[in-house]
Order: sequence, then C-alpha cells, then structure tokens
Amino acid sequence: MLTTCRLIYSEAIEFLYKSNSFFISTKSEDYPTAGYLSYFFLPQRMNQITKLHLDWDLDHGQHFHPNLMPGGLKDEWFNAWDALKKLTGLNQLYIRLFFRYDLWNQCYGFFWERNSEQLLEPVKAITTPRDFTIKLPNWRCPTDIDVGDSHCVFEVPARVDGDDVDDSLW
Repeated sequence: MLTTCRLIYSEAIEFLYKSNSFFISTKSEDYPTAGYLSYFFLPQRMNQITKLHLDWDLDHGQHFHPNLMPGGLKDEWFNAWDALKKLTGLNQLYIRLFFRYDLWNQCYGFFWERNSEQLLEPVKAITTPRDFTIKLPNWRCPTDIDVGDSHCVFEVPARVDGDDVDDSLW
C-alpha cells in the first residue's frame, strides 16, 4: 500500500505544480508573503510552479507609510522580489499592487511618485515569465517604467467615478 501511494505521489506531484495557478495574498498578513515562498514550497517544487497570482497590499501594517519605508521594511520588499526571481519555471506572473485605504491624494500619491522607480527596480531581474503583468495601485500611476529585459507590462485600475482628480497634492 505504501509503495503504491509513493508511486502515485511521484507521478502526480509534478502535475499538481505545473497545471495549477497559485494565489498568494498579503491582505491578512503583516509581512510581504512572497519573501517566504521557500517556507511554503520545497526547493525542488518552486521551479515547477508555472502560474502565480500575487495580491500585494502595500499599506497593511503601515509597511509603506512614507515615514516608515526606510530600513527593515525596505529589506522585506526586496527580499520578496528576490524570492520571485527564483521561480524559474514561471510562465505566468500576475501581481496586483494596491493600497488598502483610499488615501491617494493625502499621502500615497506623493509616496508613489517619490519611491515607485526604486520599488519597481527588481522587476528588471524577473525575466523568466513571458506573461508578466503588474497592476499598479492607482489609475494615476505612470506605466512607462523601464523593465530592462523583463517581459513585464504594467496596467492601471479603472478610474472610479467621483475619484478626486486634484493631482496638485502630489
């Protein structure tokens, strides 16, 4: 019986990783979940993941409040991108960056303008997936971002009716 189970496992495990889409969200976590992929998956399985969707809450736990960005929080951000870079079997990567709170004009617009280039720099190192999309947090975000050799394309969410257009605040 045990031999049969091992045989079934060894024949099916590759199919499990290669044929399914994995979804990871930071919505209920205080840390960027992507940086901990090696805790979720065995190293040999990480290369078998072909489809990944990541919802990345940028302000949960105030990780991306402009005054808190320096230091360890910035390290966590870049560690998460390093973990994504190691998924060499990826064919499809979709990342949705969002701010939980509707504070674009109050602080997030200013933060994004000052930090987006540096925050998105790691995108250049993720060259494996041919289908790579990042949905930016606001319709005002520019999409003409240098991605180097990456196949990444940027998209913005639809503009919400009644969304304040006062861009002078950032």
